[in-house]
Amino acid sequence: MSANREEFAPYVQDARFAIRRHLPHFIGRNAYTMEGVREDEEDLHITRQQLSFKYPMPYGLTIEQQSAEIVITKEIKVGPELGAQVVEVNGGIIAKIYDPFCYPANDAHPRKPFLDAATAYLAECEAYQRLLPFWGTCVPEYYDSWILDWDLGGGRVRSVRLIMLERLDGDVMGDLYNWNPSRWVRSRIMEEIVRTMSQLRALGLDHVDVDPRHVMVCGNVHGRSFRIVHFDFVNLHTEDPGTCHQSRGGRPTAAEAELGLPDLCYEPFNPALIFHEERIQQVFRKRFDMWIDWNWQEWLDERWMTTTQFPILTVEERRTWDLGERARMIREYIRQNSPQDLELWEKTRPDIQRTHMGYW
Repeated sequence: MSANREEFAPYVQDARFAIRRHLPHFIGRNAYTMEGVREDEEDLHITRQQLSFKYPMPYGLTIEQQSAEIVITKEIKVGPELGAQVVEVNGGIIAKIYDPFCYPANDAHPRKPFLDAATAYLAECEAYQRLLPFWGTCVPEYYDSWILDWDLGGGRVRSVRLIMLERLDGDVMGDLYNWNPSRWVRSRIMEEIVRTMSQLRALGLDHVDVDPRHVMVCGNVHGRSFRIVHFDFVNLHTEDPGTCHQSRGGRPTAAEAELGLPDLCYEPFNPALIFHEERIQQVFRKRFDMWIDWNWQEWLDERWMTTTQFPILTVEERRTWDLGERARMIREYIRQNSPQDLELWEKTRPDIQRTHMGYW
């Protein structure tokens, strides 16, 4: 085992730590990806501890007056090479600790765990700041970002970062399926997921990692306490609010132009279209396939076309923006004019990808 693969898992029950409030500088995730930057030969020959000083966690403003002591009261996800460590502290708060020593080591790329931890910390701090209107509802309450210092002796300190979150009482959606929930319960849960995802997109926030593993079902699904909570926002994508309809760039495909189809950049913002069955085939439908055993599009139309929470979709508009009929016409056009391109079109769906609502 190399020096960069020594097991390090100190975040265990009853462990105590002093932490200080930290406000990171949001310099962007790309600053830590170092894509295209060649590996430093020196990295292959120095210890993990030395690497931690060469690739420190993100800088920012440390508020010395805001300090606290935390005690780990429950281990949730802890251990070497598991990435961010998740623990319950002080009997009722979740701490997510971004310690590079707990990220998967890579002998060929020694800096990778340090950059991964820094990127994840910055991404989630920024995500929760943007999610402020949803704290305590469809996302956990956020209790700020912090620094935890490891005293290495000799005046040297290795700093890691963490965020504090609301402790949720409920079941992870992925585990709940084992209890064989009824269709009504599954429909109720999916309705809340569609509502939340649409609300986020209306603010220019795209939670691309929505997955049963990242959804908590809290309270009684039949009562007022029912709550669907999303977590793990490392890959929350952000755009300017209100641009969900606008073009990503490029022009309509030849098929769209020839057929005189309306430009999807002007598509009404309604969940019946945002989650149209043609749009979610790539990722969303696969992740939630076990939960959906009904006609998805009919279900969407029934629940969302006339809701007052989003722009109402009339029958005529629904017909105009029918992605199913649109796809049928484009497929037929390609079969007749360039059948060799059909397979690529099915995989990439350029007609849908061109808009911010995307293909997912």
